[in-house]
Amino acid sequence: MNRITKSGYWKATGSDKRIISTSSNNNNNNNIVGIRKTLVFYHGKSPNGSRTHWIMREYRLVTTPSNSSQKYVEDLGNWVLCRIFKKKRSIESQHHMVKNKINNNVVENFQ
Repeated sequence: MNRITKSGYWKATGSDKRIISTSSNNNNNNNIVGIRKTLVFYHGKSPNGSRTHWIMREYRLVTTPSNSSQKYVEDLGNWVLCRIFKKKRSIESQHHMVKNKINNNVVENFQ
């Protein structure tokens, strides 16, 4: 499900990740306590938006059925906690951008 805004939309990437509790209080040491979804912000309208470096991590709590831990987890309400951040560009990408900017300035100054 995409999350739509006035200037663009958040698009889910990859599969949801399980958040596991390793509490020693339980007989089953690998209880699923939550789910993390990763989304990327795109400027413009779907599906032709341009990808940005803004990332949203969406966290939600879940409960496991009491009769079996193997069954799919059930959502605990409609509440989520989100962390939004700007992904740092790679060094290679930054060097490429600087090189292009320098080349463009040289061409403009030459004309």
